[in-house]
Amino acid sequence: MLISGRCLLLCFIVMICTVDIVLAEPDPALLVTYIPNANMPPHMKKSYCRFPITENGMPLTTARCTTFNVDVSFLSLYADYKSDFLLLYEYIRNSIFLERNHSREDIRTWTSLQTGPSSIYTRIAFDWLSHSLYWTDPAYGWIGVMNTKSGNAQMYRILQHENIQKPHGISLDPIRGFLFWTDIGQTAYIWQSSMSGDEMKVLISSGLVAPYSIVADVRDEKIFWIDDGRDTVESAQYDGTGRKIIRRIAHAILVDIEVFGELVYASDRQNKAVHVMGKNNSGTYQTLHLSDHIPHAIVMYHREAQQMTSTDHCGRLQCSHICVSQKDGAMCMCKERFVLNADGKTCSDSGLLHRGLVVSNSTSICIVDIHAISAGGQRFADCILHTTEITYFELDTNQREIIFANSSGVYYTSVDRFLIKQLFQNSGTISGLGLDWIDQTIYWTEANTGVIAFVSRIKKISFTVLSGLDSPRNILILPFERQMLWVSGRYLHKIESSNLDGSNRKDVIQFSSQSKPASISFDPTNQRLYFVDLIHITSCNLDGSDVKKLYFSPNSIESVYVYKGFLLTLYKLLPESQSFMKSFVFENLNLTEKITTQFRSIGRVMDIKVFDERIQPRIKGPCDVLNGGCEHICIAIGLVNRVCRCRFGYQLDSTNESACSSYPVFSNFLLVSDFTHDMIYQLALETNDIDVQAIDIKHILDPSGIAYDYTRKMVIWGSSKEQKIYTVSLDELSETVLFPTGVQYSVYPDRFAIDFSTGNIYYTAVSVNESANAREGFIGVLSVDGHHKQLVKGFQKLRAIVLHPAKGEMFWTDHGSDPHIGRAEMDGQNSTKFIITGVTWPNGLALDYSADRLYWSDGLTNRIESCKLDGSDRKVIFVDSEAHLMDIAYDSAGSLYYTAWNRPYITKLTLSQPNLTERLFEKAELGRLDALEIYTGDNQPRNALCSNNNGDCSTLCLPSTTGRTCACEDGVTMREDGKTCSNVIPRMESTFQHDPTAEKYTASTESTISHQSITAPKHEDNSNNEEDEKDETNSVLCEEAMSNILCYKFNICCNND
Repeated sequence: MLISGRCLLLCFIVMICTVDIVLAEPDPALLVTYIPNANMPPHMKKSYCRFPITENGMPLTTARCTTFNVDVSFLSLYADYKSDFLLLYEYIRNSIFLERNHSREDIRTWTSLQTGPSSIYTRIAFDWLSHSLYWTDPAYGWIGVMNTKSGNAQMYRILQHENIQKPHGISLDPIRGFLFWTDIGQTAYIWQSSMSGDEMKVLISSGLVAPYSIVADVRDEKIFWIDDGRDTVESAQYDGTGRKIIRRIAHAILVDIEVFGELVYASDRQNKAVHVMGKNNSGTYQTLHLSDHIPHAIVMYHREAQQMTSTDHCGRLQCSHICVSQKDGAMCMCKERFVLNADGKTCSDSGLLHRGLVVSNSTSICIVDIHAISAGGQRFADCILHTTEITYFELDTNQREIIFANSSGVYYTSVDRFLIKQLFQNSGTISGLGLDWIDQTIYWTEANTGVIAFVSRIKKISFTVLSGLDSPRNILILPFERQMLWVSGRYLHKIESSNLDGSNRKDVIQFSSQSKPASISFDPTNQRLYFVDLIHITSCNLDGSDVKKLYFSPNSIESVYVYKGFLLTLYKLLPESQSFMKSFVFENLNLTEKITTQFRSIGRVMDIKVFDERIQPRIKGPCDVLNGGCEHICIAIGLVNRVCRCRFGYQLDSTNESACSSYPVFSNFLLVSDFTHDMIYQLALETNDIDVQAIDIKHILDPSGIAYDYTRKMVIWGSSKEQKIYTVSLDELSETVLFPTGVQYSVYPDRFAIDFSTGNIYYTAVSVNESANAREGFIGVLSVDGHHKQLVKGFQKLRAIVLHPAKGEMFWTDHGSDPHIGRAEMDGQNSTKFIITGVTWPNGLALDYSADRLYWSDGLTNRIESCKLDGSDRKVIFVDSEAHLMDIAYDSAGSLYYTAWNRPYITKLTLSQPNLTERLFEKAELGRLDALEIYTGDNQPRNALCSNNNGDCSTLCLPSTTGRTCACEDGVTMREDGKTCSNVIPRMESTFQHDPTAEKYTASTESTISHQSITAPKHEDNSNNEEDEKDETNSVLCEEAMSNILCYKFNICCNND
């Protein structure tokens, strides 16, 4: 179908348009919307398509598509088969549209229901019983509801905006009166409430990252959602219990979800596909590929998609504004600014100003619809206050008052009565106005007198807080932080701050002579300042750190103002009698979606603010101060109460409801890294206890490989993002940076293996250079006290590594453009690639020491294979289709364990019965499981030479096929004896034997050579006394010897009393 560009323009501007079309029969179908393809002309860009379905709901590949002559982007969708209409959120025009007669052959009509939803993540839901439309708006931080029968876009109400930050997905069960939504703020949640927004409760609070979309299965009373940050399609009962992962889909960008019958549908932007799967985690799975179009919203168009009730509760109530479904009934609500009367049906106006954009010119203060922030366009302002002069103004939403200043003083008036009263008369020139709405105190600056003063409306007194300032102006008051900030300086400008009583004054930012800061605003959520610097918008922390320029404008910026998820900026046009505003949606210091609003009929706008009582709370929320005292997750209940919860892998302390604890396991366990949630977990094997215990690490980011040194009860892990190797003791749970690989070599550590002959840590290093030709990766070895050496170089994408110290051999995998499994001696000699065919993504390695067999997993072929250590006798052990296999581990009882990106559990494979598998620790809260380590006791054969007195090596003892090699750290040469490094001097000492079972080093009676690290002191004056020089040298040697490996381990190099 092709609709003319002229017609669509009428559809969206005039709002109603009739189109003559020829449609297919109204057969059931899966409807899929598409993101506009920038490389296609408009008339070829499909806006949405209808895919016919089979009787069981499987979509067919043929489709009928709708195409427009202009770009449209439908990002959320609802279909009502019985009433034959669609509801669509169109992002480019920030509007929700109603398409009537969707399947009729004669006509379709388009109507704009609501203009102003602001975000690419806005979602819509529809109550088919009451005909009420719901939508989320992450930037405004609220959920709205409107009466679609009224035909009046103003017939809406902001339903929910307390204790939520960024609502995304939304779904309804009108039969039972439930509203479900996802919130992706600082912590992600899934919420449930009544459809009037009451009775809020959190259903899911841990193990969520980015649940963009949610759908209620009314038939089975379950919720289903996609979590793009976890690559998952998940489900739970209506009360949040019984959580399950239906499917994990690696390398996907999941954006929307639908459920129908026994199937779940998930749209995938990355792979241009819709995934179809059984909703009870059955084996049903199919992928509908969509060629060159990127899917977004999906919905089922089917007679059975909406269940009906026998009673029309809303028809019986006859609400004057909005009717919402409730369990076993319905209730009336009023649109914005109105309150419900005692009859429970009709509504009364509560006042002129409820929530809106407030602007001022030199003589008036005017109101503009709040949706101007997100909808833009040309806006006429309703001026509610006229006076002779206005230079600055503030809004006190709690008192419903406007406070403004002019050359003669400061005044205030009620927004309901507009009787202007003077607060005080000043002698200086007011250059800024600020409000502490908690203490009812008004602050102002006087540039010509250099003072900051305030007047208390409660105590009826005024007071000078600071004096002798250099042209103070643009004051900003932060009531909860008990701070004020202002701009100062006539020539060299700066932003200063102090406490509200003037104490603790300090400079926040100092500027160059080319800068001219002005108009400071504050984002309380992220605790950051935003300010104008001529043609730049700049942001910094409250203490002035982390300064970032966010936006450059060719026009001079007059002011900046933060409102929830928006950054509002004011500009002046030429001629200066006009102004316009740009609205930015900002997140993580990224400004997007520049929406322009031009103000008409009020001349040049001097300032902008928002009247919304929710942005001036009298008390902080129960979770706003120090996370409510909760160690992990704080969930606000109303305005005062809160409940603490723990992250997955932790439990609330029985004696302290705000503290979270985990309990380390010291024997028979699996250790696994969770890349999604930046966690490392222990999984006990010796009992039937299926609890997962988190390693209580305070700082962990993008964990890669892990290893466990049982002799020290120490976990080693790498951070691919920070490019560091860390250790943590299970006894003390305090992490330490062992080696910064990124600083030394521009690589990140991937996987680890420990040589228990010496305690040395071997690891694979991957270059941060993403170039396909980069061959900067290497295999390195690291002692526990930080001595580091590169052994084998020139790799592209190394991953797994295992060691056989008794044979002096190590094995590794490389999954780059030259995928292979390699072998070398543990001192780096005789490197070779011995498995080069039939491997693509060799991700995991494991050794069976008793049988001398090597096992590996391949993430593309999804095979686990095995061979002898020389590469012969190669066998396929197991295949797990579509699993994306990652790491494997072997235990001495003859079992393999493996992780897979598409499996939300660890699989145990019994080698004597390869078809016998067991799912371990199938927990929905687990994220993408990567590295795997097993500890069931010590079974690694030692290198006889290195395990005895470190092989008589001063620094590194490296096993080889013929014995051992002594080596030095990078940049240090070996002495002629082949044992002692040049930064070490020999010294007589007792022999030490590594006894892992005793977890300490014990002395023997033999006498041998030990070593000390030295750095020869430099003496420019040769007249020093020789004996003094000798004493000084010995002192330096003794002190620096403590950094040597033997001294570090044995702590006996120096006899210090």
